[in-house]
This record gives sequence, C-alpha cells and structure tokens, in this order.
Amino acid sequence: MFLRAFVNGWVVDGRAGGLITGRSHADGHIVMLQPTSELGEYEMLGLIEGGEYVLCPEASEAHFDRIEEINADNGKCAPQQIRTPSRIIHTSAEPHDKFLIIQKGQWIVNINSTNRHFEEIDRINSEYNHFSGRVLHDEEIDALMQIRFD
Repeated sequence: MFLRAFVNGWVVDGRAGGLITGRSHADGHIVMLQPTSELGEYEMLGLIEGGEYVLCPEASEAHFDRIEEINADNGKCAPQQIRTPSRIIHTSAEPHDKFLIIQKGQWIVNINSTNRHFEEIDRINSEYNHFSGRVLHDEEIDALMQIRFD
C-alpha cells in the first residue's frame, strides 16, 4: 500500500520538520508513518493535525527540555501570523490528506503551543539542516525501480 501511495503523490516527507497544514483531528486528521527496520517498509505511527509543528530529529534531541516546556504551555491561543521564512509541510488533499513520514524521536508540538511559541520553535528547527530534498534513500529507490505495476 505504501508504494502505491508514494508513487501516486500521497506521501509527504516531514523528517526536516515544519508547520503542518491539513485537516484537524475533528475533520479527519493526518496519518503519520515511520520507516521500519525493513528497507522500504513503513508503519503507522499515529495521527497529527494541521496547525501542529513537527521538529526535525536533531532539533528534537538538542532542545528536548525546552520543547517539552513549550508543549506543556497548552492554553488556548489564537493562530498567529507566520512572519518568518519557515518550513511548511503541505498535506492538504482530497478526498483525504496525504500521509506524513516522520521518524521516531521527532517532537510534535500541539496547536496551542505552536501558535504561542511559533517563532521560537521555527528558529530552533531552522538551526538544523536536516532536509535532503529526497524522501527515500538510494537503496529504497533501487528497490522501487524493480517493481512492475501492471
């Protein structure tokens, strides 16, 4: 199933982190996938919603304590205007949102905390140049090239 979804453009790479756009939990949420130990295999990790912020693995590890504090500051807060050049992860699609690939250890900051602390978490995430521009590694691409779709 993952391969067909990937080939048809239904998979977005969130490993570099960024602000998620897409459905809320009430409107259907976004499914998160993570790589397994099997090359080219992915499993469901959980659900996320538009407006939450995913940090890259390096930022999540380096700033664990601060992100934990930010995420605990979960009181209601109106959405803020995005004023900084930030990474935006677009998952919006119809009839359902695209799948989001992340990896274990990435912090997911809830909507209210994201709204309240957006500039800080975006600055923290931007300190790390995790993005490689590719969703899959060379070995995965080679394996995919061997599959025939009839």
